[in-house]
Amino acid sequence: MGEGEFKEVVIRAPAVQLQAVLEALKTARQELWASEEDVKRKVDLEEGQQRKALQQVRLWVSMVEAMITEAEELERDGPRQVHKLLAGDISNYMFVGRVVKKLEDVIALKAKGDFKEVVERTLPEPVVVRNVNRTVGTETALDEAWSFITGDEGGIVGIYGMAGVGKLLSLINNRYATISNNFDVVIWAVASKDLKLEKIQEQIWEKIGISDEKWKKKSFRKKADDIFHVLSRKKFVLLLDDIWQRVDLEEIGVPFPTR
Repeated sequence: MGEGEFKEVVIRAPAVQLQAVLEALKTARQELWASEEDVKRKVDLEEGQQRKALQQVRLWVSMVEAMITEAEELERDGPRQVHKLLAGDISNYMFVGRVVKKLEDVIALKAKGDFKEVVERTLPEPVVVRNVNRTVGTETALDEAWSFITGDEGGIVGIYGMAGVGKLLSLINNRYATISNNFDVVIWAVASKDLKLEKIQEQIWEKIGISDEKWKKKSFRKKADDIFHVLSRKKFVLLLDDIWQRVDLEEIGVPFPTR
């Protein structure tokens, strides 16, 4: 008598069971697709300069696309399998189990798509090529300047001359992009006639850190400390263009070059 207490005394006919599971799979697949669209839209809005989609987000999106394809294949094959079950052919009953498993997988994958963050901050390329054309005589001047830069005489080289000498600095910048070197980053900054050290700091930090509103609100001294902290651990080239008066690199936060 104790063994006669059953929670359930009937089971769904296989065809009815399969039809119900197929409907549930279709609904779950549509919800997964909607979640994928929301995530992709959020990525499109937030991606940009120094911001790219997280690797786990990109992996999730690719998994969703594969999962949706697999679910759609089962849904397309579903009516034929239901018809066979209705005709009393239970040889394909394992198909019901495949649909149930896929339904569970779709629900689980949708749950994994609840991302708090979809993009990450990234640093720019080590060298940004500048748009400049070579002219007669610049190759000789470039080679001469390059010999000083790569030599052992010192870590700071000054280039001065008539207007347009900045073109030579651009060529030096571009050479770092075309030859193998052991520098972590090449930084381009402009001093200008109306010298503002904070502007130089911002140009440097855009290349080596994350120049957001929080950093911009820091004091001049704190910004200098941040720049020094990063650059003192890197091999770097700083190309400072359009200098009209003395620029105190130490005050900006640039460490003095060492071997």
